[in-house]
Amino acid sequence: MDWYPLADRRHVATKNGGTMKGGGKYATFHVTVGTGYNPNTTLYYGHTSWPHMTIDRDGTAYQHLPASVAGRALVNKGLRFGQTNRTGDIHFQIEVVSNPVSPQYPTSTHPTNAQKATLMRVAYWLEREHGVPIAYPDRVAGSYTEANEASFRYTHSEIDSYNGWLGHQHWVENDHWDPGYIRITDIVEEQEMAVLGEERLTALIDFVDSGKLAWISELIDGFSEAG
Repeated sequence: MDWYPLADRRHVATKNGGTMKGGGKYATFHVTVGTGYNPNTTLYYGHTSWPHMTIDRDGTAYQHLPASVAGRALVNKGLRFGQTNRTGDIHFQIEVVSNPVSPQYPTSTHPTNAQKATLMRVAYWLEREHGVPIAYPDRVAGSYTEANEASFRYTHSEIDSYNGWLGHQHWVENDHWDPGYIRITDIVEEQEMAVLGEERLTALIDFVDSGKLAWISELIDGFSEAG
């Protein structure tokens, strides 16, 4: 499924990054500074560096590109350096609209609750439909200086051996530091806790880890075949 089922698809991009080159399964977390997204079918904030999706402050997910093609939101310096946007079997790039009034952007400007809820659902969808693990690097940067220190960003070889979510700050050939200290893993855990509560979430994790969920799934499949 190339399109997120709950996405607003009225603003599909006119230009994409081309065919994916194969490899790992990735999602990249960007932050776009602004009070809201202004839909446009020909330009993205005045340029053509389209991501796959923009999540507005109210949680609306505008999907601009299908998951099967490359986005254009990362810098790529040419084939002799390697790929960024086209790296992977899938590389789904998401821009989260941030409130620009914080003097410490983006370390203290976390997504709104509505954005967090949407990010959790999109993360589940990417994992289920496209095999992108809900994982995030341990190393994060809270400033432009930190993100551009030697050895902070992933090399092409490190990216090739990784699967999961990355921040714009982690990509080789780039110099941005968004999304700061924000981790998709923290967002998903927070949202799960808010929905289930600690006791229910712990019980669900124990249930899944015990293998009972897979057993029940096999049992249901058996009944379906018998019917």
